[in-house]
Amino acid sequence: MTEARRIAVVDAGLLMLAVSLAYAKALAGPFQFDDYTVIVQADAVHGWAAWWDDLGHGLRPLLKLSYLLDWLAGFGAPGFHFTNLVIHALNVWLVRGLVKHAVSCWLPALDAGSARRAALLAALIFALHPANTEAVSYICARSVSLMGLLMLACLRVHRLESPLGSLAASWTLFGFALAVKEPAAMLPLLMWLGDRYGIGRQYDSRRAALLRYAPYALLLLGLLLGFVPQSRYREFLLGSLGARAIDDNLWSQIGALRYLLELALLWRVPNIDPELAEAQGYAPSLLLQALAGLALLVLALRSRRPWLGWGLLWFVLQLLPTNSLLPRNDLVNDRQLYLAGIGLWTALAVELASRGLLRRPWLAASGIAGLALVIGAATVARNRDYGSEVALWRATTLASPGKARPWNNLGYALQLAGCRQQALMAYERALALDPEHERARHNRDALLALKLPEACRES
Repeated sequence: MTEARRIAVVDAGLLMLAVSLAYAKALAGPFQFDDYTVIVQADAVHGWAAWWDDLGHGLRPLLKLSYLLDWLAGFGAPGFHFTNLVIHALNVWLVRGLVKHAVSCWLPALDAGSARRAALLAALIFALHPANTEAVSYICARSVSLMGLLMLACLRVHRLESPLGSLAASWTLFGFALAVKEPAAMLPLLMWLGDRYGIGRQYDSRRAALLRYAPYALLLLGLLLGFVPQSRYREFLLGSLGARAIDDNLWSQIGALRYLLELALLWRVPNIDPELAEAQGYAPSLLLQALAGLALLVLALRSRRPWLGWGLLWFVLQLLPTNSLLPRNDLVNDRQLYLAGIGLWTALAVELASRGLLRRPWLAASGIAGLALVIGAATVARNRDYGSEVALWRATTLASPGKARPWNNLGYALQLAGCRQQALMAYERALALDPEHERARHNRDALLALKLPEACRES
C-alpha cells in the first residue's frame, strides 16, 4: 500500500468513526414532524405502482425513490436513519476530497502534512457541526443531504481529465440532483465558481468553456419548458409566491442569513422551528446589515486569498434558491447550512494552513481533536432531542418560546404519550401566542371532548 493510500485509509477511518459516535443515538429515533406527511402517510413511497403513477406529475421523484426503497426494506424508522447516516458519511468523504484538492491548487508549496490536516479539519467540522443534525437526523431532510451527495459527486467528476466521459457523468448526476431537490439548479454556477477560482477545470478558450456549460443550461431549459408546467412543480412555485410579498421576503432574508451565520458560529443552538420575525418592508437597521454583508463579500472577493472569495460565494450561491426572491413558508431552516457551510469550513481550514497554524503535527492534531470533541458533544446532545417527539418539541419550545407551532406540536406529542394535562397546557400556550392558530384550537377541543384519563408515559 502506498503512503498516500495509507493516509487516505486512516483519514477515512477517523472520519467514519467520528460520524458513527456522534450519530449513534439518532438511529433509534422515530419519525418526526413532516416525516408523517412525506413518508408515513404518502402512498407514493409505499409501493412501486404508486411511485410510478406519481412519477409523471409529482415532486422530487428520486428522493421519493430513496424513501420507497427504505420503506420496502421493512426496517422502519431505524432503516431510514441508517440510510441518512450513510449519505452523510459519503458527503463527509467528498468534502475531505474537495478541500484536499483545493489546498493543492491554492497553496501548491504547502507541506503535505498541513494540507492533509486542513482537509481533515474542514471535513470534521462538516461531519460534526450540530447544525447539520437536521439534515441527518430528521429523516425527510434527506432531501438536502442526498441532493448534496449528488452535487458533490458531480463537482468531483467535473474535474476529471476525460472531457467527454466527465461531461456525460456530471450531466447525469446533475439531472439526478434536480430529481431530488430544486436548489440543485445552482450546480452549474458552483462548477463555474470552481473554474473561476482555479480548483475546477481549465479551458483553452471562452468558447470551450461555453460549450462545456451548454448541456446543463439545455437540461434546465428543457425541464422548465417541458416538465414543470405539467407537474405539481407549478403549484409548488405558485404556492411559494403566495407566502409573503417578494420585497418583504427579501428584507426578511437579512435576518435569516444572520441566523445561519450565528448558527455556524455556535452562537445559536440547533432549532427545527426557528423563531424569526418577518420584516414588514424597509427598515434602516436592515439596510445597514445588508450593506455590512455586501462590504464583507466585496472585501473577500478583492482579497489575494482566493479561498476567502470562493468560500463566501459558495455560501451565497448555496443559499440563493432558498433565501432570496422566492418566498417560503419558513424563513429559514437549520438544514440550509448543511451545504452552504462547506464554503465557510473550507475557507477557515485553508486560511489556518496558509498561516502555518497546521504545520506542527501534535499541536495541530490537539487543536483539531479538541474542536471535534466540542462540536461532537453538541451533536450527541442534539441527537438526544431526536430520540422522541416530546423531547424534540420540548427543546424547540425552549429555543422558540414565542412561536405557537412548536407549542402545538409539543401538545400533540404529549397527547400521544398520554400526558393529557401537559398537552392541554401546551395547546393553551399556543393559543395564547396565536389566538388564530386553528390546529391548536382543534387539538385542544378534541382532547377535551375525549375526556381521556391521565396515563403519561413521559417525564
